[in-house]
Amino acid sequence: MAARPPAPQQQIFRLVAPPPVVSTLNHFDPSEAEFSIWLRQFNEFCYLNNIEEEPPVVNNVLPPRNRRRALFLSHIGSRAFQVLTKRSSPNEPNIFPNDILAHALIQHNEKPELQGTYRLELSTRIQKHNESLQDYSAELQALGAKCCYAQGLDERLRECFLSGANLPTHVRQHLLEIPQMIFDEMVHYALNQEMLAAQTKMYARSLQLQQVAIAAVNQVDQPRNQKSTQQNPPQQQPCYQQNPPQ
Repeated sequence: MAARPPAPQQQIFRLVAPPPVVSTLNHFDPSEAEFSIWLRQFNEFCYLNNIEEEPPVVNNVLPPRNRRRALFLSHIGSRAFQVLTKRSSPNEPNIFPNDILAHALIQHNEKPELQGTYRLELSTRIQKHNESLQDYSAELQALGAKCCYAQGLDERLRECFLSGANLPTHVRQHLLEIPQMIFDEMVHYALNQEMLAAQTKMYARSLQLQQVAIAAVNQVDQPRNQKSTQQNPPQQQPCYQQNPPQ
């Protein structure tokens, strides 16, 4: 009797739900920050949650709706959504990709006619007396976002950082010797050197205080030792005179 062939295995297809969104993304508020700053936070949030980029526009065919665009429109706030609704009329904003929507909001919130003023302010911006290096670099990035330098933005930020930041001579010289460093790498290196210098200064101060404390203890113990010596003089050993040889 011939054996039966094995039954074909059934393939089970399961629907995989998209990964849940973690962390939180604040809605755009014009009173808190500029739209270009919020847009950078939005891009970082999408990267953190593995939200894919929108498909590019090919032959003037707009990409279909997607999670990234829905997330963008649901977090720009009521005022910004109203601006996009008016500019998209008679269409809906959700048929346009994020790049077009973001460009419209930047034009509405950050006037392009002020780009010359922003560029002048960026080129003359130096670190203030009570301003930390981290705050200064963040301010340079905020000004650079208004200047519309496109591909040349990072180079301009590096130049302004080198000329306007209060850097030690050896740090500035090191940054000048590595022209391929991008702006974020320069800031990261300068902040690390600043932290290292602060730790070294703190260690030297701690060592100095320790030496002062040891010297003070020695000064206190010295009179005590002298007084103890005066009260208890050392006892003289008896001397036994030997008889001279006969």
